[in-house]
Amino acid sequence: MKTLSRADAETLLFAAEKAAKVLADEKALSNLARMFGLRTWNIWTVQLESLGKGHVQVSDIELAIKELGEKRHKLKQEQSERILEAAMHIACKQKGKRTDSTL
Repeated sequence: MKTLSRADAETLLFAAEKAAKVLADEKALSNLARMFGLRTWNIWTVQLESLGKGHVQVSDIELAIKELGEKRHKLKQEQSERILEAAMHIACKQKGKRTDSTL
């Protein structure tokens, strides 16, 4: 079992005190945070939230999947597809909102 670093432990304590979400890309840290009832985000959650707020585009997420997912995070094809599917869903909802607001 991997040991928890001091920085990770302090992050979990701080998040628990502030009822904050934990940004964790490591599965072990994410699982531990959830064990303590904390909500977790990973890089893909941040990307999708950013898309929903109009800070990034679907093409940015596609690039992130290619650059981060394939090289660093070792995403499986199914995971990549689910992230892109969610991104397309968010983009479609945004497009509908823009159309509605212009009427």
